[in-house]
Amino acid sequence: MKIVADCMSKRIVSVESNIPFGKVIELMAGHDISCVLVTKKDRLVGILTERDMVKRVLRGKSRSPKIELVMTKDLITISPHATVEDASFIMRTKRIKQLPVLDSGQLVGIITQTDIIEETLGLSSELRRFLFYQNVQTSVILLFMAFIVFFFVYKVILLR
Repeated sequence: MKIVADCMSKRIVSVESNIPFGKVIELMAGHDISCVLVTKKDRLVGILTERDMVKRVLRGKSRSPKIELVMTKDLITISPHATVEDASFIMRTKRIKQLPVLDSGQLVGIITQTDIIEETLGLSSELRRFLFYQNVQTSVILLFMAFIVFFFVYKVILLR
C-alpha cells in the first residue's frame, strides 16, 4: 500500500500572507499551479486555491483583496505516513483537491488529486505489464503443448 510520502510533491510554492494579490496570481500562472500555501513568519496559516479566488473574489466587489480574506484558513492536512487511499478519501469527503502534508507540524509537501491519479495510473501500468507477461507466458506454454501434441500425433500417423 502506497503512502502519501511516495507520491506527494516536495516542490512547495508558498507565499507570505502580506504579498499583493496580483503577485500571487502571477506566481500561480508562472508555475502552472492551482494553489499556493500561505505562510506567516514561516508558519502555515492557509491555502489559496483557484476555487477560493472564484468563490470569494468574483462574488466580491474588490478586484485586489487581501490574501488573508480570500484564502482558506481552516486547513485540512495529512501526514506523509498516511496511505494514498486515506488522502483520496479525505479529498472526496471534504470536496477538496489539495492537501498540505505536515510531519510533526512541519510542512514537507503537498498531495493533489493529480498526484493520486498519476499514482493510480502507475499502479495500473504495473498491473498491465504483469498481465502482459502472464499472457506471453501462457501463450508460450500453450504453443509448447500444441507442439508436443502435434509431435505425438505425427509420430502415431507415421508409425501406422
